[in-house]
Amino acid sequence: MSCAATLKHLPAMVLGDLEGADRDAAVAHLRDCAS
Repeated sequence: MSCAATLKHLPAMVLGDLEGADRDAAVAHLRDCAS
């Protein structure tokens, strides 16, 4: 997944639509993008 694709999921993460392992994976991916 690209960083841009992950960023598109941010609203869902913030609203709580993305949960559990999916959310953790997205957060970890964003950390990799930011570094």
